[in-house]
Amino acid sequence: MLAAAGERLMGADEVPRRALFLLTGRASLHPLGTSASDIFGRSELIGFAETISRRPMCYSVVAESDCRIELIDRKKLLHAIGRDEHLRRSLILALSTEIQEIYRLFAFL
Repeated sequence: MLAAAGERLMGADEVPRRALFLLTGRASLHPLGTSASDIFGRSELIGFAETISRRPMCYSVVAESDCRIELIDRKKLLHAIGRDEHLRRSLILALSTEIQEIYRLFAFL
């Protein structure tokens, strides 16, 4: 999939059917209820936790530059996690990093 700069890729409160894997370009994540954003780049996987859990997104995703994106549906994502130890470890690390960031945010409230 190709996305132009400024294009909304995922919306807050929607339940994604697919995770986004950025092949090229950059995308920003905009959490609900805040003006903060995070920038993700090449080889980043976005929305995997929500895709696996079938839970609504708590952030919107916007292309910051022109992007090439691979869409990975839930079934393929679960199959890849079960088969590929490197991917499994990378996702566990990413999830634990996100949890740590959430704790940091609550510490400043």
